[in-house]
Amino acid sequence: MQKILLVEDNDQLRSLYKEMLEKKSYTIDTAPNATTAYEKLETYKPDIIILDIMLPDTNGVEILEEIKSRKQFRRTPVLMLTGVSEIKQMQKCLQLGAAGYVLKGSSIEDLSRKISLVLNSFGGS
Repeated sequence: MQKILLVEDNDQLRSLYKEMLEKKSYTIDTAPNATTAYEKLETYKPDIIILDIMLPDTNGVEILEEIKSRKQFRRTPVLMLTGVSEIKQMQKCLQLGAAGYVLKGSSIEDLSRKISLVLNSFGGS
């Protein structure tokens, strides 16, 4: 199974996405903030990262920059999870190497489809 690291500070949304993606046969680990995400990156080694753009301890742009600066994660695809009001920040994320983005509130089918497309385009199965 392919492994996803889901970085989302909203407890309900994080739990919902985790539960629904597990039903789609993904292995999910979660992080509520950047600090936990960095810790989990070292041990979990995800195939893809779903990263909220607004977190309590930093923002997704900074985390994305850090992830892409690390040699071992440079090729790990990152899908940004964003609200409509954060679309302008998405341009910066795409320039920094994000594989794409998903709007919060999208259906689990849309999210799952986007994950599959990104994994396939990055050489995943």
